[in-house]
Amino acid sequence: GMAVAYNGLCRIYYINGRVVPALEACGKCLTIAGRINDTLVVADTHLAFANIYLRENDLKKALHHFLKVDSIHTLAPLRPDIIAAAWQGLGGVYLELRDYDKAEEYYLKADKEFHKLPFEPAYYLNTTAWHLGEIYYYKGDYPKADSLLSRSYDFFNKIKDMNSVAEISITRGLIKAHEQQWDSAEAFLKKGYQLLDKINYAHEASMAALELGRFYLQRNELALAVKYLKKAVNSKSDKDNSLTRQKAWLALAEAYEREGAYDRAFKTLKKGMNLKDSLNSVQSAEKIRELEEIYNDEKSRNEIALLRSQNELSEQYRKNQFNLLMAVVIVLSLTGTYLFFLYRNRKKTAEQLEKLDKAKTNFFTNISHEFRTPLTLISGRLQRLLQKENLSEEEQSDLKIIRRNTERLLSLVNQLLDISKIEAGKMEVIITKSNLRQFLSTIMEGFRYMAEQKNITFTEQINIGEEAYWFDKDLIEKIIFNLLSNAVKYTPENGRIECQARIVNNTLHFNVKNTGSGLSREEMKHVFKRFYQAGRENSSSGIGLALVKELITLYKGNIKVESVKGQWTMFGIELPLNKAIKDRNVRIYENVERKEESGDFEGEAACTDSIKNEKPVMLVVEDNREVREYIIDIFDGDYRVIESENGNEGLELTLKYIPDIIISDVKMPEMDGLEFCKKLRENEKTSHIPVILLTARAGEEEKLEGLKTGADDYITKPFNEELLRIKVKKLIEIREALRKRYSKEVMIKPKDIALTPMDTMFLDRLQKVMDDHLTDPGFTAEDFSREMGMSRMQLHRKLKALTGLSTTEFIRSERLKLAAVLLKNMDANISEVGYSVGFNDIPYFIRCFKKRYRITPKEYSRQQIEKAE
Repeated sequence: GMAVAYNGLCRIYYINGRVVPALEACGKCLTIAGRINDTLVVADTHLAFANIYLRENDLKKALHHFLKVDSIHTLAPLRPDIIAAAWQGLGGVYLELRDYDKAEEYYLKADKEFHKLPFEPAYYLNTTAWHLGEIYYYKGDYPKADSLLSRSYDFFNKIKDMNSVAEISITRGLIKAHEQQWDSAEAFLKKGYQLLDKINYAHEASMAALELGRFYLQRNELALAVKYLKKAVNSKSDKDNSLTRQKAWLALAEAYEREGAYDRAFKTLKKGMNLKDSLNSVQSAEKIRELEEIYNDEKSRNEIALLRSQNELSEQYRKNQFNLLMAVVIVLSLTGTYLFFLYRNRKKTAEQLEKLDKAKTNFFTNISHEFRTPLTLISGRLQRLLQKENLSEEEQSDLKIIRRNTERLLSLVNQLLDISKIEAGKMEVIITKSNLRQFLSTIMEGFRYMAEQKNITFTEQINIGEEAYWFDKDLIEKIIFNLLSNAVKYTPENGRIECQARIVNNTLHFNVKNTGSGLSREEMKHVFKRFYQAGRENSSSGIGLALVKELITLYKGNIKVESVKGQWTMFGIELPLNKAIKDRNVRIYENVERKEESGDFEGEAACTDSIKNEKPVMLVVEDNREVREYIIDIFDGDYRVIESENGNEGLELTLKYIPDIIISDVKMPEMDGLEFCKKLRENEKTSHIPVILLTARAGEEEKLEGLKTGADDYITKPFNEELLRIKVKKLIEIREALRKRYSKEVMIKPKDIALTPMDTMFLDRLQKVMDDHLTDPGFTAEDFSREMGMSRMQLHRKLKALTGLSTTEFIRSERLKLAAVLLKNMDANISEVGYSVGFNDIPYFIRCFKKRYRITPKEYSRQQIEKAE
């Protein structure tokens, strides 16, 4: 009775996170149960010990006690629930060690044992389903994981086992986050943490807070990330060097770094790394050594058994050894002779084929260089001819056919030159960070139109988020362009093309499947060879897929082809999306995509330089695709152009990107240009953006109507390309002049820099926020955007357009202007002025002041006194 009582106390203590008294109670139980030789209680107590150490991440001790239970079971079979619980525990150990196959093996063994119970095993089976769900989550089988976790979640929720519900919620939240179902993920993670915190499960609550903090870090919601990561590191758990706390320190350091709090980030990272070193030295080596001993024991037993078998058969082997050896020598000699001659003949054939292949490539590469000049001249003259007025429809049609074929010929020439570059080792992989989803959508949009011309059903499924990835735009465009061109070319009328794109383990998986005649197995073997043509009816040059293969090899990716003859063909590619491609021909551009500015002076200076060098953002809103592409072509290179085909979509893009200038058509579906312009002027987030309206209506009345809505200019179609370019440039220059004027003003003067009444209202409100918070040293860019009712990006782009400064630069600029006023009109020392305008760090204040006014605050104050005298 005393043993059972201590066993119960042990479990109660460790469930409530009281590790030390739990271990003491288990020790007393084990002493008593061992003295009276109660095998069942001894096994159950080892099980309790193991679970305590597993919760504390001491895998060596946990493994020791689980194996004790397994040993007892080997000598005298235990109850199914006890041995199954031990096997579940062993599964948990291997789950921590990320040996998911071994973990799955133990959980399935436990599941079979639970089925032997004489009563309803639903509780135990759902426990196993829960942990198997975790394993499948880590193995990447998300549908299977979610199915098992959903079932066990419903069961434990029904019986009010809120501890299990909470822990399952955490894993379900991680799955939803992976599937980018953000709201659902957040709800599950929050529920898990709140339940565990409420029932005082300190260790599990700490793990839940860690996952919730990581979730908000992934979503870049830094304040919430810091909040929950602090909860994780400040856990009430007895053990100070837990793996959970170490992971939380490292994640918290990343959150501080993103906030710009580099000092805190460094200190926090140091704590995490010290704890990591401690855990590695105390636990990791011991865990691996323990596991190696177990595996070595098993290996030794297997080797002994094998040796016995070999000894029993050795006499028989010895008798036949000589004859067998002679037979093998004869066979090998004959085989070697045959293979030698076969190899020599094949080598000669391969060398001849390689020479022929190189000869073909060199020939086409050389003439390609000669083709480019006349093709360029033809293309330029064609463009001029097409721009002439009074061309008949027949003449236009003929010229367009010539242009299409010229472009096709130029494309083939470029493909041959690309192959030549790859062979010479001169083609580079140039990796930049950009929005992959938008990039792929843009490529596929062009082929959707081509498919429609052949009445082909074209579907696309891009399961990629809006975040930026590292990739080479030029190479990926060439690869996908060739694959889609082939698909459109070889798909018959009324056929179907399916495109799928997704990212797994930071690798792009892109598939193109089209209906049609398909490829035989023999054709699939040769389809990536240069100049190979599948079938006599094939009219292609045979270089497109060869180039694709070469580019993917250069990119360190993979390509495969599958086909059913007479039905369909599918090409699948896998390309890495990271900066870790190790090759001499890889270049990485870190600063292509800029981030929001931080509060750190040096860090922000670098960011500001990047912003200054960035191209202005232009939005083109035009429902006619050809006109839209023509406008984009005019400004591509000088501007970062985004496009939309109607006013509704244009309004959404404007609010999202806050462009520097907008060119919009007047007559469009859903929302016309006049209504679009009116809405822009009514919204303080967009009221400052210059707008040029385009229309085919040339009357004065229409122009007046456009200008009344707030448009800055009004151009009739057909328009002069140079005129449009100059008007855009002048509008940008006017805005730039206003920004320079602002930089010279002592304080904000809305009437001097406002462009519209809505801008005046915005600047008035801005001035009020500055008056209320400017001297508060804790007032950050995030606080500023919240006070203004805008996102950080919207406020940043608005201020950038009106003042030329980022959000943080604007706050600092206003503080420095106020400091200049105080130095001019007050008899105060430098420190007092710095503190009074919101600077906590006086050396930093002096550095900023000198950077702006070219002299120190002290020198500035002395100058003002001398002027007054």
